Amino acid sequence: MKPPRTLGVSLAILASVMLFTVLPLLQVAAPLIIQYRLSQVDLPSPDGTGTVRPVAVGSELEGGANGATAFQVGTSALFLVIAIGAWLGRPRWIRGVMLGAVLTLLTVTVITSVATLNAPPDINSGLDSGQSLTTPLIYARLALSGLITLYVLWYLNRGPARAFYRGYYLQRGETTAPLS
Repeated sequence: MKPPRTLGVSLAILASVMLFTVLPLLQVAAPLIIQYRLSQVDLPSPDGTGTVRPVAVGSELEGGANGATAFQVGTSALFLVIAIGAWLGRPRWIRGVMLGAVLTLLTVTVITSVATLNAPPDINSGLDSGQSLTTPLIYARLALSGLITLYVLWYLNRGPARAFYRGYYLQRGETTAPLS
C-alpha cells in the first residue's frame, strides 16, 4: 500500500506555492492591471458634449524591467511545475528537487530584498508616497520566506513525507531504502 500524502506535506507544498508562485505573479499582474485600467479612463470633453481619451495617464506602471519581469514569471511557472510533481509524489526524486528549489528561491529572495533595501532612492522614478510601506513589507516577506522554507525543509525530511515520495514504508528495523 502506497503511503498517503500527509497534511504536513500538503501544507508545505501549498504554502511554498503561495509564496514562490502566487505572490510573484501578483507582483507582476497588479501594476499591469492598474496601468490597463488607467488607460481605459475617459475624461469629459472640454465642450461638455462627450468624453475624450487622455493623452497620458500620469505614470508608467510596468512593474520593473522586462527582463526582471520575465525572470519572475519564468521562475514562478517553473516552481509551479515542481510543486505539481511534489504534490503527485512522482518521480521519486521530486522531493529533492522541491527542497533545492525552495532553498534557491529563498536565496534569490534574500539577495533581491537586501539589494532593494540598500539601494539609494531613484529620483528619476519620481516621489512615491508608498515608499514608507516598502521597507516593512520587504522585512515581512523575508521573515515569511524564511519560516516557510524552514517548514518545508523540516517536514519534507520527516519519515511520513519520505515514505510518501519513496512509495512504501520501511520495514521494522530498516533505516534506509534498498538501492533499486
